[in-house]
Amino acid sequence: MKKLLLSFIFMAVMAALAASSLSAAAAAENEIG
Repeated sequence: MKKLLLSFIFMAVMAALAASSLSAAAAAENEIG
């Protein structure tokens, strides 16, 4: 059960990192364009 919870937290962290990097790339692209 604890392993499932840890994997869920890991997935949430990775999704948050991906979303923040995507939004940062979009913001940089908007500033350039």
